[in-house]
Amino acid sequence: MEHQNSLKEKNEQLSIEQLSIGLLKQLVEFKSQLDKIGVMLRDIVPQETNIKIVSQDGNLVLTNTDTKETIHLKDWLPDGYSFTPHQKFTHLWKEKKVGFQEEDLSYRGFLLSLFHEIGHSKAPHIRPCTYTQTVKALFQSLKKFLKNLTLSKKTVSEGENIKTQYSLHSLESWEVLPEWYVEIISKFDAKSERDAWAYALKELRKLERDGFEVFAWFDSVAEIQAYIEYCLYTYDVDYYTKSLFRGVQNRKNQAVFSKHKERIFNVLRKK
Repeated sequence: MEHQNSLKEKNEQLSIEQLSIGLLKQLVEFKSQLDKIGVMLRDIVPQETNIKIVSQDGNLVLTNTDTKETIHLKDWLPDGYSFTPHQKFTHLWKEKKVGFQEEDLSYRGFLLSLFHEIGHSKAPHIRPCTYTQTVKALFQSLKKFLKNLTLSKKTVSEGENIKTQYSLHSLESWEVLPEWYVEIISKFDAKSERDAWAYALKELRKLERDGFEVFAWFDSVAEIQAYIEYCLYTYDVDYYTKSLFRGVQNRKNQAVFSKHKERIFNVLRKK
C-alpha cells in the first residue's frame, strides 16, 4: 500500500512537471509572437504630424511645428530628475533618471512609453513589504538556497599537471523567493504599471487638447489600447514564466498585470 502511494505521488509529480514544461514551451512561443506584434505596433514612423521631439543634453524638447511652441519635457519630471539615453524605457529611481530609447524618438509609441516611465517617477517610492516580511522572506529563501546548494568538481589538465576545480551551484535568486512574498510584490507591481499607463494617457490627452498631435500616429483608440495591452501582456508572460520555474502550482489569485486594464482605457474615453 505504501509502495502504491509512493508510486502515485511520483506519477502525479511527473505529470505536473510535464505540464509545466508544456506550458513553458507555449509561453516561449507566445513571447516570440508578442515580439513580432510589438515590432508592428512600435516601429512605425508617422508620415504627417505637427510634433517633433529632439534630445538635448539630458532633456527632451517637444515642438509644435505649426505654432512653433516648444515644451521641455523635463518639466514633467520630479525635482532633481533628468532624462538619459538607455537600452530600454525605464525609471531609474536610485539615479533619479528616466531612461529612453534614443533610436525610438521618431516612432509613434515614443511619448506613450516615455510618459509611462515619467508616471513611475511621479509615484511615491514605497516598499510593498514590511521590514519583518522582508526578513522572513530572506530567511526562507536562504534556507531553500542552502538546501539546493551542490558542490561539483572536475579535473583539468594543464600540461603535465592535473588540477581539480570545485564550484558551487544553487537556484537563482527569484527561484528561492517564497510564493507569498512574490504575490505581494507582484500585486504591487501590477498596480504600479496600471497607474503609470493611466498617468501617461491623462497627460498626453492634455497635450493633445493644447494642439500637439501626440496621438496622430495612431489610427484609432483601438490601436492605442493594443499598444498598451502589448506592454501589459509582456509583463504577464514574464510573471507566468518565473512562476512556472519556481514550481508554483496555485495561481488562481495571482496578480496579472493586464487585470482591470479597463481602468486605464477609461482615460482615453474622457473628454
